[in-house]
Amino acid sequence: MAERVGSFRAKAYISVSSNGVLAYRSGGSANTQLAWFDRAGKQLETAGPPGDYNELALSPDNTRVVVNRRDPQGGNRDLWLIELARNITSRFTFHAAADEGPVWSPDGARIAFSSARDGRYIFYKS
Repeated sequence: MAERVGSFRAKAYISVSSNGVLAYRSGGSANTQLAWFDRAGKQLETAGPPGDYNELALSPDNTRVVVNRRDPQGGNRDLWLIELARNITSRFTFHAAADEGPVWSPDGARIAFSSARDGRYIFYKS
């Protein structure tokens, strides 16, 4: 299905929606570009700006993706949302601690993630 799927701390950068859409990050450079590919491997279009992405989760309705991305100015890892139809990126979290492991609720209304904001990793939800 996919080659060179990136990983970090034994977690693969991959997300699958309930209707079978597969999204993944290939291993390699810290400056990557998210992109859509057809089943033959041909690139269709890009999503969001190039950046230092780690984790991603596609929304249940396939209209948005939440990504763990290093802030180009401050260097902190936060969660960012990409609205796919309009290719608009907006920052979702703003805390000094790294936010990671985003997961959508089944209805797509909320995002759960982990962060060490109090010195230990705990779960947060939007």
